[in-house]
Amino acid sequence: MNNILIAEDEHLIARLIEMTLTRAGYTCTVAEDGRTAADLIEKNNFDMALLDIMLPGLDGYALLESLRPQGVPVIFITAKSAVKDRVLGLRLGADDYITKPFAAEELVARMESVLRRTGRGGRELRAYDVVRIRWTGWPGRTASRWTCGGGSLTCWNC
Repeated sequence: MNNILIAEDEHLIARLIEMTLTRAGYTCTVAEDGRTAADLIEKNNFDMALLDIMLPGLDGYALLESLRPQGVPVIFITAKSAVKDRVLGLRLGADDYITKPFAAEELVARMESVLRRTGRGGRELRAYDVVRIRWTGWPGRTASRWTCGGGSLTCWNC
């Protein structure tokens, strides 16, 4: 499914997010400091990044700057809860802003919303040996690919 970068220096929170997203079908990569996250951003293609703002090394704002040219959607997950901090994060280009503590279900719902809005939300449906993958990679255009055995069929706008 989608490849998610989690940049969070609090180990237990990072692990909670990783476990929640893995169970929801996402592939996760965790970085516990800003420098490691920056290296991962250079070497990998992520569908979304979940960034803490107050990271050691490079902060979440600097990481946001490096992700923007790639068009990777970003959700800040941070303890900085003042209105001025939330407004700053959104004005700098974050797609969403979640303050700690947060509900895991809400995080997943917000991620799904951002992925849908940015055209990065793919869905796969399986029944026996038939697989239907539905994706929205282009604005206003969806597609489904049906596969059964060795053959496949692609249907646009269905």
